[in-house]
Amino acid sequence: MADHSSHADSHMHDYEAHVRAVEEDLEYYRTKRFEPRMIRCVRKSIVTFPDLLKAHASLQQEHGGSARTQDGTMEERIRALEDALDDYVKGIAMASLSQEQGEDMVIEDSRKERGDYDDFFRIAKKAHSGSLEERVENLQEDLSNYMLLLDAFTQSLVNRGFFTREELRARREAMDVRNGWNGGKIVARAWVDPDFKLGLIERGREVVRELGIPPGRLGALA
Repeated sequence: MADHSSHADSHMHDYEAHVRAVEEDLEYYRTKRFEPRMIRCVRKSIVTFPDLLKAHASLQQEHGGSARTQDGTMEERIRALEDALDDYVKGIAMASLSQEQGEDMVIEDSRKERGDYDDFFRIAKKAHSGSLEERVENLQEDLSNYMLLLDAFTQSLVNRGFFTREELRARREAMDVRNGWNGGKIVARAWVDPDFKLGLIERGREVVRELGIPPGRLGALA
């Protein structure tokens, strides 16, 4: 059996930790940030399930299938997963509606809708098992499927006139500019907030998420 824990010539010291982080972050953003938001939109008829089906069909005609490649070294595949996760997180933020658009849904969705107070609303997280190779393959498939749903939801909002593709591109460009300051934002907060610094060391990715910053390729900080 191949040992994927690390390689001498690799910048990634612990494959298992990186894969586990992608698994946890992906399920967090799906179950806490995106799907409650989408379900709420369906409940309030902002979009409908037929809207999602029509949007998916139009995207398939426009772009065709886009299966994610499984080629490359294990490190390259894990890096690609981390980049795809960042795209997913940014896509969720881009699809947020403002209060002026009829709904106040920023990055922190309603705690009730997330299931924080009532298990009825809680969306189950997916369990992960198998070898590292199997888990990476499963993550590639999950990210591809989750992005298809997110793209259909976003296109539905465009079709309903909540924003245009040009406005989405502008949002993405603004996000990319802000992302250049994320490292400084983390360091500055840790400098003035000892509790944040301790949390960053003990549970780095979770604490970074609380700042609204996609963890991306952030590894263990301890």
